[in-house]
Amino acid sequence: MVVYRREVREQALVLFEYGFKYGAVSSKLGIGQGVARAWQDLYEACGKEALLDMGSTHRSYAYETKLEAVRRLEAGESPRQVMAGLHIASRSVLARWRAAWKQGGDDALRAKPRGRPRGSVNKPVEPTREQQLERRVLELECKLAVLEKARALRDSRG
Repeated sequence: MVVYRREVREQALVLFEYGFKYGAVSSKLGIGQGVARAWQDLYEACGKEALLDMGSTHRSYAYETKLEAVRRLEAGESPRQVMAGLHIASRSVLARWRAAWKQGGDDALRAKPRGRPRGSVNKPVEPTREQQLERRVLELECKLAVLEKARALRDSRG
């Protein structure tokens, strides 16, 4: 994925403000049409600050915004109209929300907790009486082996 410098986005912004569309911006700046189209969509939906600050911030959206966006898409509104109406920065976000909604319904759009759930670490199980006795026998056998080794060493020396 190519990351464009802020100066290139500033040049694109000037062209958009003069009324140029993504095709002309793409050819004038030597960038891909898909990139220019995404920038134009972002500019029209969220304004020039969003285009200039692109990539420096991570946007998160409320559940209600996600649900409204999907409902508008399902009602036949274009992704561009939905982006502009709800100030959504990316077409791909809309596509992800729509796919999640189709697969899991309204609840699929709710934010999920990140990372390992609290308390998921296995807690030690209290050993049974039999396990305790087996451990004690093992400890005593080890002590006995050490004592026998010490006695054998002492007997061999003197």
